[in-house]
Amino acid sequence: GLLGNRGLQQQAMSMVATDPAVTSYGGMSFNACEFSSVVGFNMPTWSDSFQLAAPPSEVSSCIKTFPLEIEPITEHIQSLMNSTRDFYIFKDVAIDPAASIPNDTMLDYPIYEGPEHGQVDVFQEMTDLLARVTADGATLDTFWEINEIYGKLLDAHINIQFSDTGSMLDNSTVFLAAGEVISGALQDYKLEIDFPSNEFTINAVITDNEGAETTTAVTSIDGQKPLDFFTERCSTPPFDAPLKSIGPRIQNLLQKWVSGTEGTAVFGLLSSGLWQGAPPNMARFLKDEYEIKHADGTAITWKSFQILPQPISSNTTREEIQSSIDEPGALYSQFEQALTDLQIVASSRKRKRQSDPFSRKLQTSDFTMVGDHVGFVVRDDYAVFKIDTFQW
Repeated sequence: GLLGNRGLQQQAMSMVATDPAVTSYGGMSFNACEFSSVVGFNMPTWSDSFQLAAPPSEVSSCIKTFPLEIEPITEHIQSLMNSTRDFYIFKDVAIDPAASIPNDTMLDYPIYEGPEHGQVDVFQEMTDLLARVTADGATLDTFWEINEIYGKLLDAHINIQFSDTGSMLDNSTVFLAAGEVISGALQDYKLEIDFPSNEFTINAVITDNEGAETTTAVTSIDGQKPLDFFTERCSTPPFDAPLKSIGPRIQNLLQKWVSGTEGTAVFGLLSSGLWQGAPPNMARFLKDEYEIKHADGTAITWKSFQILPQPISSNTTREEIQSSIDEPGALYSQFEQALTDLQIVASSRKRKRQSDPFSRKLQTSDFTMVGDHVGFVVRDDYAVFKIDTFQW
């Protein structure tokens, strides 16, 4: 494998400026994590076309090596639970749909009918997560777990953003490619939906190294019929999208799974359809490899590769990444500073009143702002503290 330091990393990236479409580097060692299988993809339709990627299981293992401080993460989880309890009324509907929704509705639309339609006890699952984190500690993976819990609601109104994670959770994109194309045994492999058709059919378009093209139906994916495979996948958080009905979710997933770009080794491009911040842990719902069988008797291996976190691929040190993760967010820092300033002003005002009890009381409503969202005003008898943003 290709092992080493920042110089070797830059060398690897410069090796494939435009061609070939995919390059396998084998094992690579970065400052923060090591990977046994790294692949470089060229995506000419992307502004930053060259991407290093590794199997989702290895990216997950890397993420789990970065711990979180216990007090901030438990406070964060408790805050989400409080907001859910106080402001999200549909959590109660999702727990017991029969108590809120008639069994016989117009068009018999199956809202919340089982976990495939968003039936879940979010508050209980968050309670269990809080207990586990309190007992065993937390890592960056805990943010993924939170999104997976809320993702079960299948609700487009829920959007939990995690921006202060050292850029380690900013990207969830997974490339899908045939192992035989990566190894050079085949020139290309793409998927297409056979439509219209009496039954769901997905075809593989296979190009050998002589340029000959063969089209054959996919008969099984890891032992499952193709429709069963995609139905099961679209009921898991990374791929369900905020859609209650399972039919549109399958269409949403297929659009990503069969989205090959001409001139690349990629036949599919997956990413979370719901989250703007940290996505779910792709490794919990997507295998590194799938065995595929075709109607003509041939077989092939689908491989999954998740884009490496930017701090990893740029060879940032583990210490620098951990420091960035532990650094308080801007809003929290403003809150801490405003609280300190408020106490200083209040103490000064109290001393002034004690020295001159007949001085005129201050009755202004002008707030002293610390940053963009946090401020305070001190009166003679009390103080007012405000945060003029609401995000959860």
